[in-house]
Amino acid sequence: MTPSYFARFYRNQEPLITPEIIKRTLREPLGLSRDILDSIDELDSMLQASAAGTAADRKALAVKSREIRELAKKIRRNQTLSTIDLRKDEDLYIRPENATLEADAVDHLREMAVDLDRQLRNMYSESSTSTISVETYKEHSLESLAKGIEKVCKSIEASAKRM
Repeated sequence: MTPSYFARFYRNQEPLITPEIIKRTLREPLGLSRDILDSIDELDSMLQASAAGTAADRKALAVKSREIRELAKKIRRNQTLSTIDLRKDEDLYIRPENATLEADAVDHLREMAVDLDRQLRNMYSESSTSTISVETYKEHSLESLAKGIEKVCKSIEASAKRM
C-alpha cells in the first residue's frame, strides 16, 4: 500500500459511507451503466451485421457511439460519486496509430463498461457502514473508466465517419 493511502486510513480521513448514502448516490449511475451495456450490445450487433456483408449505416454507428459517450460523461460528472471515489485518474485508452473500426475497440469498450458496472454494483451491495476499502485502490477509478469509455467511443465515431 502506498504511504499516502496508509496515512489517510490511519488518520481516519476517508469518507464514512452508510448503505443508505451509497444506494442513493449510485441509483442514477447504475441505471446509466446498464444503459451503456445495452448500447454496447446494440453497437456490437451493428458491427457484426456490417462484417457479415450488410452495408453499415455510418450515421447509426456514430449516433450509438455518441449515446454511449454521453452516458459515460454523465457518470463521470456525477459530483456525489466523485466525492466517494477518491482514486487517482488514469488514462486507460491510448489510441493506436491508424485506428480503424474493429472488434477490438468494441471489446475494449465492453471490458471497461463491465468493470465500471461491476464496481458500481459492488459498492451498491455494501450492507454495512464502512470506509472505502483499501482493495478498491488497486482497481481503476470510476472516472478513469468513464473517460476511457468516452475515448473509445470518440475513436469509433471517427472510424465510422471514414467508412
